[in-house]
Amino acid sequence: MVDHFERMNEPRRPWLDAERLREKFRVEAAEKHPDVGGTTGDFAELNLAYGILREPALRLGHLLEIEEREASQSGAGIAVDLADLFMSLASVHGAVADLRKRWVVASTPLARALLAGERAKLRRSVGETLEGLGRAEEQAMGGLRELDLGWDGATSEDWEKLASLQARFAYLSKWTAEVREDHFFLND
Repeated sequence: MVDHFERMNEPRRPWLDAERLREKFRVEAAEKHPDVGGTTGDFAELNLAYGILREPALRLGHLLEIEEREASQSGAGIAVDLADLFMSLASVHGAVADLRKRWVVASTPLARALLAGERAKLRRSVGETLEGLGRAEEQAMGGLRELDLGWDGATSEDWEKLASLQARFAYLSKWTAEVREDHFFLND
């Protein structure tokens, strides 16, 4: 199994400094790029390692995998503290999906103008939902930083927390992408 932490010369930790990682990637990418004499394979490996390590959900999943830790079922499903956010985003996402269907069949400017008020209202709701997702991600980042502080002596409880945070980041990442797509549709 490829160790992307090793590939990027980073320690196997839950938290990595995003700016330092990005700078390290830029320097190495400039050296390894096929246009300057590097190989396509080396450059692809570098891109893959950076892509995985820069995203918390992917990084934590990779860390669990290379350390051969099982993700517990406690990290599965929706975290209780995210349930209200999920209900809100599910409602908004569903309303946008409904509007999208009607928008597609609204073939005249007048028909689309009649949907403009609903579209504007949903634009605000989607913006508020994105803000809520952003706050939830910041909270998860705080939990990740806190977990990382004592990582050198990681216990089985710490690994459970890591698995739970990985599930949280995966959930937030998935729904942030969905809601951003809604945002794009409403602002197009």
